[in-house]
Amino acid sequence: MLSALCLAVVAMLLSTLTASALIGAAALTGSPARALVVAVGTVALSSALASWSLVRPVRTLRGRWGRALRRGSIRWAVLLSSTLLLSCCSWAVPAPAVSPADPTAATRWLARPDGTSLAVHLTRAAAATQPPLIILHGGPGVADMAHDAPAFAPLATDRDVYVYDRIGTGASSRLIDPSGYTITRAVADLEALRADIGAPRIALHAH
Repeated sequence: MLSALCLAVVAMLLSTLTASALIGAAALTGSPARALVVAVGTVALSSALASWSLVRPVRTLRGRWGRALRRGSIRWAVLLSSTLLLSCCSWAVPAPAVSPADPTAATRWLARPDGTSLAVHLTRAAAATQPPLIILHGGPGVADMAHDAPAFAPLATDRDVYVYDRIGTGASSRLIDPSGYTITRAVADLEALRADIGAPRIALHAH
């Protein structure tokens, strides 16, 4: 049980380290190939160090369990390294810049100049006398329009309520180049939605 717990902890730490190395290299170099090389090097080095740190205490164990763990230490190291390598490689595969099917009823698409689109859900008020309310979901990456739209719908008493998936999340388009996910892009998308609504002022709910 202790050995399994140690392996699980080590696997989580190495996975986080590998993903951080891959994202950091991609951000600094702008090259998916170089980022992949850095990730492969990171997983190889970190797995070797983790295996060495796990093997040393195993060598001190006596009896049947000690012998079994010593025989399996190399297999565990190989399995752990291979799994992490495959998982980090999947980060380098870009998703197509297309939008999935409509996640909810009353969803429309707001086209952006670069060919991407934002999924926007509108709940109209019976008599809109106040500036529209735009719901900005958290994350980054945590979009849940299927639940957010009905959850915020009761607020559509005297104002229209808009829920949209930020670029790269939910039903909105994904960017091929991950360096495009910036604060500037997020603000531009929000402004594009405001302009599309045609409202000089909006109420913003961010969480």
